[in-house]
Amino acid sequence: GASALLLICATIFLRGALATATQDPGIRTSDTLRVSIETEKQRATILQNLRTHPSVAIVAATSRPTHGVVETSLSHNRMSVDQVAVSSEYFAVLGLEVVNGRSFTPAERTAETGVAIVSQSLARQLWPTSDGVGQMLHLEAPARTLTVIAIVRDPGRASGMSPAVYVPTRPENPGTLLFVRVRGNLDRVRLDLQERLT
Repeated sequence: GASALLLICATIFLRGALATATQDPGIRTSDTLRVSIETEKQRATILQNLRTHPSVAIVAATSRPTHGVVETSLSHNRMSVDQVAVSSEYFAVLGLEVVNGRSFTPAERTAETGVAIVSQSLARQLWPTSDGVGQMLHLEAPARTLTVIAIVRDPGRASGMSPAVYVPTRPENPGTLLFVRVRGNLDRVRLDLQERLT
């Protein structure tokens, strides 16, 4: 079987579906591939192949969103959110602008570092009179307190994302999906990577 399945990320979800959709997904899809790793023992080899491919510009990682509840230390507002672990490259690959603050650093590679980035919509709801950078928030599961280091633009409604809290991860972590920004013809690069990775 294939050790990696490459899908054109016009999919957070199929290029054809987005072509017929009336809403913009709000993420960069024209030069982005999504890579799902089917066999974790192949992850290191797949990452090596992606990182050394001449047409691959950036490799990023993300977990699947999980439902969570967040509360602020000041207002004690409780809100439902999507919790997503992402690598420092994730926002650049999908074209989601960090509007205030900074992205994760290479040293911040796990959720245990105590930092988070929040979506603009969440920041507006939690801190209507400030931007949220430097504020503390509490996630219920797993229970932890995080310092907000940045606010990131929300993806479009067609992406299906709710207000979100992003915590750091890295592409080497098991279970993460990979997003790859490519140079050149997307379909040609996809086919070449499929041949190399299967």
